[in-house]
Amino acid sequence: MQRKTLLVTLVIVAIIVSVFLYFLLQPKTPGQVPVQTQPAQPVVNATKPQPSQNATQVQPQLPAQNVTQPQPKPSLIMATIEASQGGRVLANGTDTTTWNSTKPFKLVLEAVPERCMALDYWLVNDTRLSGDRLNLTIAGNTTIKAFFTKATTYTVEITSNSSNAVAIVTVDNKAVYTLPVTLRVNACSTITVKPWETQELRPLNGTLKVTVERDTTLRLFFQLKAQPLGSLPVYINGTLTEAKTWRDPFFESRGTIEVTSDGWIHLVGNPLVFFIYIPPNYTHVNVTVRDVAPPPTNPGLTAPIEVIRYCDWGTSPFAYGKVVPIHVKKVTIVFTGCYTQPWNTAVTGRRYNVELPGAIEIDLYGEAWIKIEASP
Repeated sequence: MQRKTLLVTLVIVAIIVSVFLYFLLQPKTPGQVPVQTQPAQPVVNATKPQPSQNATQVQPQLPAQNVTQPQPKPSLIMATIEASQGGRVLANGTDTTTWNSTKPFKLVLEAVPERCMALDYWLVNDTRLSGDRLNLTIAGNTTIKAFFTKATTYTVEITSNSSNAVAIVTVDNKAVYTLPVTLRVNACSTITVKPWETQELRPLNGTLKVTVERDTTLRLFFQLKAQPLGSLPVYINGTLTEAKTWRDPFFESRGTIEVTSDGWIHLVGNPLVFFIYIPPNYTHVNVTVRDVAPPPTNPGLTAPIEVIRYCDWGTSPFAYGKVVPIHVKKVTIVFTGCYTQPWNTAVTGRRYNVELPGAIEIDLYGEAWIKIEASP
């Protein structure tokens, strides 16, 4: 039994060894490198068709693509501003010296000289310009420079609120000027301006002393003043009383005034314009006019005299009046306050300080007699 088992074992070992030797002794074949499989390509005929001579070669169409092309940046327009010693430049009302934009823009330039200096000229991109003020449109890079120089003379203009005003101006010597007047004076010199009181005007300014450091305008103010005539007799509450009287400063009156002992006033003039002051608390005023005649130089004048009375300040109309025609023997104009009925004149507009409330104005072009009676 043991001999059989041993024999079987030997047979099995012999078979295994035989199989091993068989594979060991077989010739080796070269190993295969893995091949990457390419996708199948369409079959293309090796022989290309030749295009006809009349055929139009068609290029293959590529699918449309939305591609955003980069936009070029707009160029920047710049302006630089400089000033020499002796002044500065305002650009659009500011001290800004550098301006830029991608679009054309405007600059308003103003030269501001220092004390006793003046603008000589502008240089704009090598172009010389004049004038204290420039208006420029900047469409490309621009360089601006203002050049200042020492001033030699300045203009002094002296004006007033009234015609025929007079001032004494002292620069190198004293001179009297009727205003308005324009003078050329040395730069940084000192002038003295003294408003002058005349028969018609009272100055409201005192003497001015000014150092002229640039072109200068001085304005003086004057007030019209009444030209006194003294006084004329009027009946106040039945008593003959002297009333204050003054000329109208707007008229150059020519004529005579005579007074009788019974209160009649004889007037001859061409023109003769004056005021008689009746206090406004005398609200009943009668003005009697007689023997009216035109002036010999104008016999055709139909209404040579007008009588007006003034109301309180702040009213409008501020005066009422009545015209008396020629050859009237006698008429009485009755004022209640400042109003008369019927009236020919109602005065509105500007009022002057000589037109006092209560005052009676007489405008005469010819000859007449008048008598005034007043009561509360």
